[in-house]
Amino acid sequence: EDQQKGVEMGTHAKYTSSWCNWLVWLEHIGADDPYLQSLTQPQRIRILCAFLYALRRGDFNPTGDSIKGETAEKTINHVAATIVSSGGEDPRLDKSGNKSLLLSRQLQSYKKVDPKTKHQKAIPPEVYRFILRRAVTPRAKALAELLCFALFFACRSCEYTKTQRADEKQTRPIRPCDIEFRLNGKRIPHDHPQLHKADYVIVTFGPQKVDLHRDEAIPQQATDDAELNPVWHAATTIRRLMSYPDYDPKWHIHIYYDTNKERFSDIRSYEVLDTIKAAVTTIGYDILGFTADDVGTHSNR
Repeated sequence: EDQQKGVEMGTHAKYTSSWCNWLVWLEHIGADDPYLQSLTQPQRIRILCAFLYALRRGDFNPTGDSIKGETAEKTINHVAATIVSSGGEDPRLDKSGNKSLLLSRQLQSYKKVDPKTKHQKAIPPEVYRFILRRAVTPRAKALAELLCFALFFACRSCEYTKTQRADEKQTRPIRPCDIEFRLNGKRIPHDHPQLHKADYVIVTFGPQKVDLHRDEAIPQQATDDAELNPVWHAATTIRRLMSYPDYDPKWHIHIYYDTNKERFSDIRSYEVLDTIKAAVTTIGYDILGFTADDVGTHSNR
């Protein structure tokens, strides 16, 4: 997911990059069979272990620094998946069809000495309340509503904001037409005057990184909280979008229209990141028990 202003690589690009590194490395060692079909299973495993070592050493890292075992393993998995999808045999497996013990031990040895992954802290409700209360400008209010709406559905940043290299991602951002409201058991239209008083809001998620969740409808019930209510946040977002010129229900919900400049733009993930970090910094470590360095867009998920 996008946690800073840097370039975010989509899933397809990661597979492509892994395969390109594999081809470069094979050429370096004088091998001309990228699918390894002319080799025996033990030979395939040893070739893969050698490639894993090159990855770990940082041979393909622009900075030349070594990379974490987990990152190297993902590259190996990408290469194996490409070979299998082309009709070849999985080079990670031994004759019994199990993952090679040699490969597993090599990966384990890397992971044992790697520093532990620093997970982003979950942020408590008071941070969201703070963001909602401090939102003064129309754009800040739109962002706060999006953030709180996304909280209830544990959204990835790419599902409700514009992220870097979004064209390469498999996940489709939420659209107004993906959001449904139900009042007294009946579906109500988006222009219904009681939209914000619906009993449920249901989001149907489009294409995902994991195909199992494609077209999955997720409901959330309205709460009795005075500030944090998924129905309110969804209704406010829908009404904001419907107020824009030439409104289209297939717009992504991160679209924003500046009435003063009469210009459309996108609410971006780094704006959400900056908002979360600023709120955590202002509230302070003494109250929260963590700092802005411990949070990110994934904290919302």
